[in-house]
Amino acid sequence: MLDLRAITYFVATYEEGSITAASTRCHIAQPSITNALQSLEGRLGCRLFERNRRGCTPTPEGERLYRRSVDLLAHARAIEREINSANDHTILKLHLQPDIILAAVRPLLDFLCRRRPGLRISFCASEGEADMSIVAIGVGQSRRGFNELWREDYVLAVPASHPLRFSKEIGLDAFDGLDLIDRPHCIRYRWFRDSLTAAGAEPAIVAQANSEETVLALLQMGLGAAILPERHLPTNIADMAVIRFAPEIAQFRIVGVVFNGKTVSNILRLTVEELRASVV
Repeated sequence: MLDLRAITYFVATYEEGSITAASTRCHIAQPSITNALQSLEGRLGCRLFERNRRGCTPTPEGERLYRRSVDLLAHARAIEREINSANDHTILKLHLQPDIILAAVRPLLDFLCRRRPGLRISFCASEGEADMSIVAIGVGQSRRGFNELWREDYVLAVPASHPLRFSKEIGLDAFDGLDLIDRPHCIRYRWFRDSLTAAGAEPAIVAQANSEETVLALLQMGLGAAILPERHLPTNIADMAVIRFAPEIAQFRIVGVVFNGKTVSNILRLTVEELRASVV
C-alpha cells in the first residue's frame, strides 16, 4: 500500500520543482524527502523524476502519478475533516438573560450550529458559569466586555380585541388604569413602571408573568396588555396589535454578548462582527 506521507512529499517535489524547495515547504530535512521518493519509486518499479542541477523533472510515470496523487490527498483530507468534525464536540455554556426570549436569539444559535457542526450548547442559569452570556443594557449604560448585537424598541402589545388596538402611538396618560401584564423579571420594564408611577400614571396589574413565553401566552388569552421588546413578538401577530410609544416616553435597549474570561475566537473561532451579522 502506498504511504500517504511519501505521496505528500512527491506532490511537494513535483509542484516545487526540487527536493530542496519541497523540504522547505514540508518543514522536513532533505534526506527524508529523498528517502521517501526512493521508497516510492522502489514500490512502483519506475523512476518518478529525472534529477539534474536545476532540480527535478517528472518522468511520464511521474506525471501520471501526480494527477492521481492530487485526487488521493484531497480525498484523504476530506475524510479527516469529516471524522474530526463528527468528533469535535465543542461545548458552549450559554447564559440567556431572563428577559431575552429564546426565539430572539434563534438566528444566532442557528448560525453557530451551521458554522460549527459539532457544537453543543449547554444553557446556564447564571453568568458566572457561562462561557458566553447574551444580556441587555439600557441607553447610556456601559458594561465591561459588552459587544453590541442589536438594538430594539419597547412597544405595547395588546390583544386583537383591545380598545387601543387601532392606536398608532401611546402616550403617558393612556397607561393610567390600563390592564397590564406585569414583567418583573425585566430590569428595563421595572424602571419604566417606576417612572409611570412617579408621573401619576398607574396601570392596573392583572397578572404577573415569570417568563417571556408566559407573557405571550397571557396576551393571546386576551388577559391584558404588555410592554415588550419588539423582537419578542411573534412574526404572525394576527391575534394581537402593536402600539409604539410616543417620542417623549420611547424606550429601547441594547442586546449584546459578553464572554467570561475568553474571546469569541477562543471559543467559536468566529468574530463578533460575524455574530452580529447573523441577527441583523
